[in-house]
Amino acid sequence: MKKNGSKVKLSFAKKSIKNYLKQEMTRSGREEARIVAAHQFDLSVIKDFIAEIDKINLGSNKIDSIRIYHGLDNREKNGGSDEYDLILVPTYATGIDLHTVYTQKAVEKELPTLIGKSTPCPNVCQQGMLPC
Repeated sequence: MKKNGSKVKLSFAKKSIKNYLKQEMTRSGREEARIVAAHQFDLSVIKDFIAEIDKINLGSNKIDSIRIYHGLDNREKNGGSDEYDLILVPTYATGIDLHTVYTQKAVEKELPTLIGKSTPCPNVCQQGMLPC
């Protein structure tokens, strides 16, 4: 069975992020400090998310991965500015999302298994990233 994702080396992570930033600076014309390079979720939010997935996995339909969507959210607390976001959606082993978030079809049942409103870094989160 194909595994989605794997552990990576620090050198790979640094190179991948640097490549992304270079591409975004070229594409957008913005300086590096104005490009969102990361998002932050509290560990308690992630733990609650995984606990809900574990409950669902007690049934016959198994969730075996998490699909992450890009989003844009207007944040009132930041003076109504648009902020990039990530939306984490549990995905069944069949490849189908638990919540249909990327089509016009409405979700019939709302479960506590959607995470969003991440903190974009830089710009909003505390500067906890270490220099390369």
